[in-house]
Amino acid sequence: MAIRTYISIITLNVNGLNTPTKRHRLAEWIQKQDPYICCLQETTSLPGTYTN
Repeated sequence: MAIRTYISIITLNVNGLNTPTKRHRLAEWIQKQDPYICCLQETTSLPGTYTN
């Protein structure tokens, strides 16, 4: 484990991680990035819940 001189943060708004393929690809990408902090958020809105 190397000593870091910086903090890397990844924050993603993800959609549809119920599919195993998507989860696997995302997990591989995050591991390659090697972030210090990783935040995932999935937002869902139903049609008609808000207006412009």
